[in-house]
Amino acid sequence: MRVHTETLQRVDGQRQPGISPGIAVLTPPLRPARGRDQDQVFVMLLDVEAAVPSRLCRQVREAAAQSFWNTPGGVTAALRRAVAAANQVLLSYNLHHADAPPFHGAFSCGALRADEFFLAQAGPAQAFAVTGGRLQKFPHQLLPALGSDTYVESCVAYLPVQAGDLLLLASHELSRAASDDALQRALSLADPDALRNGLEQVAEEQDFFAVLAQWLADEAPGAPSPSARRRRISLAPPLPLSALKRVFLPQAALPPEVEEIARPADYAAGQTSDALGGAEPEADDLTAQYGVPAPTALRWEPEPNGGEAESVAPPILPVIRREAPADAMAARAPRTSLVERLRIAQRLRRAGGWLLGLSMEVRGGLQTLFRRALPGRAPRAQPRTTQERQPPPENKKLMIGIAIAILVITILVTLWTWFNYGSRVREQQVLSEASQYAAQARESTDPLQQRAHWEAVLAVLAAVEGNPQAAQLAAEAQDALDRLDHVIRVDPVLLWAPDAALSARRLVARGSSLFFLDVENQAVAQLALAAGGVGGSSQVATILAMGEERDDQQVAALVDMAWNPPGGEWAFDRLVVLDADSQLWAYDPAWPDATCRLPLGSNPEAGVPVALSTFGGRLFLLDPMADQIWRYWPHGGGYAEPPDSYFADDGPPQPLQFALDLAIDGNVYVLLADGQIAKYFDGEPMPFAVTDVPPPQPAFVAVAVAPDRVDGLLYLADAVDARIVILDHTGDFQAQLRASADVLQGVQSLALDDMGSRIFFLTQNGVYTAPLPALSPVPSG
Repeated sequence: MRVHTETLQRVDGQRQPGISPGIAVLTPPLRPARGRDQDQVFVMLLDVEAAVPSRLCRQVREAAAQSFWNTPGGVTAALRRAVAAANQVLLSYNLHHADAPPFHGAFSCGALRADEFFLAQAGPAQAFAVTGGRLQKFPHQLLPALGSDTYVESCVAYLPVQAGDLLLLASHELSRAASDDALQRALSLADPDALRNGLEQVAEEQDFFAVLAQWLADEAPGAPSPSARRRRISLAPPLPLSALKRVFLPQAALPPEVEEIARPADYAAGQTSDALGGAEPEADDLTAQYGVPAPTALRWEPEPNGGEAESVAPPILPVIRREAPADAMAARAPRTSLVERLRIAQRLRRAGGWLLGLSMEVRGGLQTLFRRALPGRAPRAQPRTTQERQPPPENKKLMIGIAIAILVITILVTLWTWFNYGSRVREQQVLSEASQYAAQARESTDPLQQRAHWEAVLAVLAAVEGNPQAAQLAAEAQDALDRLDHVIRVDPVLLWAPDAALSARRLVARGSSLFFLDVENQAVAQLALAAGGVGGSSQVATILAMGEERDDQQVAALVDMAWNPPGGEWAFDRLVVLDADSQLWAYDPAWPDATCRLPLGSNPEAGVPVALSTFGGRLFLLDPMADQIWRYWPHGGGYAEPPDSYFADDGPPQPLQFALDLAIDGNVYVLLADGQIAKYFDGEPMPFAVTDVPPPQPAFVAVAVAPDRVDGLLYLADAVDARIVILDHTGDFQAQLRASADVLQGVQSLALDDMGSRIFFLTQNGVYTAPLPALSPVPSG
């Protein structure tokens, strides 16, 4: 088989002649490296989405080709070297042109042979192979872009081929415009023109460039021509007399047993007697003189069509020896001298050689005789013996120890190399994968896909520590997710940290004081705040505790507390605390020692309230057992009158048996145990549905509102995801507050300051505060 390659280039919807700058089809150089066969063809395709300078394409082509042809060994190693060289050129260009957008792209290169091909790819490359009528796409995995990092990850494929198979390396536009079925139909066309037209049709209006390789069967050799090179024999005119003398007559100067050899080349056709040594008698005279018939000479003739004769040696003509008449021999005798006839020169040379050999033998014998005539015994030649060398004794314990030591050293060196160099390689692979996800997230316009890609970036980088590039990429991913989830990052300030874990029921902020109800110790504590509500004292003061005697009454177990500003007939600005015996206690920070008991009328059903809230001087008690909210009106500096029911006689539309908390800003919000919020106004339910909260599904444990603000925002503590969710008055999601280092983990209670500009929250680790940022409207949908 043989490989046929061609290139395609389509610009502005028209097929263009020539080769794209990103394509190369190269045959071997004069001296390739060992392992790079002369029958290999190197093809490559550089695909960069942006417009690339032709000079950069040429540098990439040269670097890849030189690396491939100069790399000895296997084909896959040479292809990986070529990919690495192309990546280095592209990366160097990006680093030296940092002020311009970087060039990232895809790279495919292959080594084609008559029966197989090897393919190496990097980045989002596109290659299609049709083998055995089946379409295959390469690569099978998503690879990082070329030129994005110093380490490039490549994928190598190998396929055996047969006649009729095809390989297509194409730019990304072709794969985006055409489906796999359309490409297979186009590549299955046998006619080359139909194949090119099919590729342009499936590309629709997209411009692209590609390299197409086809494996074709060899053409059958034709039958040999009857007039092929062959030996032709023709008759020639009789030879001149001088030639006949040399060929057919015995030479007087040679002995009779020596035969003279003549070749036809000495007597080519057309030679005259002058060319052979002068005018000679014709053959008829020779026949008449010596009785020899005129022979017919053989000669070589060229082919009529200008071909050459076969490359074989001309045949040797046998010498024809004839008996010449005695008078003829006698006539020739005077021509040969006596010296020639007796071969005196040859005999003299032979005699000289014999005398020289004899003199050498005589000389050797005389030397031996002289040595033996000297006094003493002639030395006897001793036979040469070789003593076999015995191997040293084997120490098995020593050899085992050496083997174990070598094994341990090998393992240690391997582990050291793995942890030092392997970790770097793994880290580069992780960074490449994260960079790829980040690029996909930047290109996507779908918020769901963006979220999935950015979350994948954080998941991949979770195992990388101490890498600045990874930290920067993780920060970018977190910022993008924060924008998608409307996250506002806050830096809470710790106001007070308890000695032991804190369990609090309620947190109240008023002026320069912060109050919290310690459930574990059954006490109300006061924390003094600095100007602006940022700093606090390191000590807290207990203002009310269970078991104390106040106004001749013992304080029972504390249930809840709230700040009761002036309103209606209530003219005081005090903290009110409810205990389990339905006793109401009032505390005024201006008179710290004047905690007193307020009259509180008993509710009709004598239930057990679980939450307390105030609004406009009125007092609201949440009584789940009675499935009711009791509303008290102030009279004469207390609440001595029995309460009225907030809901009608048939109760609320949604049962309150599992209600946890209560907040009022004109509307009444009830927090249920399942995390749902119920909204009422003047005893009637109002539309309210929690929507569009980013995952995970929240579980609210505390609620806070700002009665003095008109925006009607709700602040809810989510115990599942350590965040504070902000909703509007209809339940639509507005934003979420998150803090670093899981400060919001285990949040128990929330409170807002008088102006609604700061938020306070309480966890088991202490009391914190953070400013409330301005909120931007959340787009619908």
